[in-house]
Amino acid sequence: RDSKIPEETMIINSVIGDNVEVNFPIKISNSVILPNSTLSTKKNIEKAIITPERIINCDSLILF
Repeated sequence: RDSKIPEETMIINSVIGDNVEVNFPIKISNSVILPNSTLSTKKNIEKAIITPERIINCDSLILF
């Protein structure tokens, strides 16, 4: 809802919260973007949690 995401953005196995803004068409995979977050990077995002304050890289977390 009320999110601004470029049409060319690829979203794979990810969850996008309300009021999210993605400034560039990137690939977002295996990630969660929390509500009210802005993603202003030109780099692809993989295995991350994006909050309004930071990007948390989850690539090295152990999955059970």
